[in-house]
Amino acid sequence: MNLETFLRKKGEMMVSELEEMRVIERMVKLNPGLISCPSCGGKVEVHHWKRIGKKKVPIFKCKECGFIG
Repeated sequence: MNLETFLRKKGEMMVSELEEMRVIERMVKLNPGLISCPSCGGKVEVHHWKRIGKKKVPIFKCKECGFIG
């Protein structure tokens, strides 16, 4: 997965409510092929959430190379 695709998918995962955040976290955990590390192609997990205006966007961390994005 290239960086542009990674950022587009990440942008599509913007949420505004806590329950939506939990759904995204479960979805990424249960479907590791949904989004992968743009650096090494490894599995990512939601590391934390960053507020952008009234919405929050997930910040991912690669389990293999440590990439955070």
